[in-house]
Amino acid sequence: MTTRIAFVNGKGGVGKTTCSMLFAAAMLDARQSISLDDRDPQQSATNAASIFGIPVGTDGNIVIVDTAPAITHPGTLNAIRTADLVILVTTPSPLDLATTAATAQRIQAERNGPTRLLFNLVQTNNRFFNDMAEIAKEIPFPVFKNYLVRRTAYQTAQLYGWRALPPMHREEVLKAAAEMAELLMSDSPTVRH
Repeated sequence: MTTRIAFVNGKGGVGKTTCSMLFAAAMLDARQSISLDDRDPQQSATNAASIFGIPVGTDGNIVIVDTAPAITHPGTLNAIRTADLVILVTTPSPLDLATTAATAQRIQAERNGPTRLLFNLVQTNNRFFNDMAEIAKEIPFPVFKNYLVRRTAYQTAQLYGWRALPPMHREEVLKAAAEMAELLMSDSPTVRH
């Protein structure tokens, strides 16, 4: 049985593609059967997939879906409707959160399956970091305990692959991926409810 995980936001620049690639690479490194379904017309994930050694298509037991930064894009809407888990990726920035809230409303209208909020590009030395728990209350989905910090290393990995990341940075991604896997396993045999 295939499990589909869609990374979504109606805004570009929040790191959907980076998160898609990092999570897929982490699962591939854990010897999971992974493939990437790139629904963003820019095809950035497809270009990065070869560097990470991630097969493109829908043949994996776990299919990571990278979506377009437009909530009305047909591929994005289909991903929202059909994914076993939708991960709404955002930064804790007020401007990004406005679009994230609008995206959350659209997700609620399109599905009743599990959706989780993932903070990405987090800077731990500012007030938005300190306010993340409060900020998360504005979005109607549970938030991942783990988040991804803004790191140049994640962009570098898109050039040189998963193993180019320092171990502590891989560990950060692995913690979030483990949380995602735990969520999927706790809702077995199907994640929908």
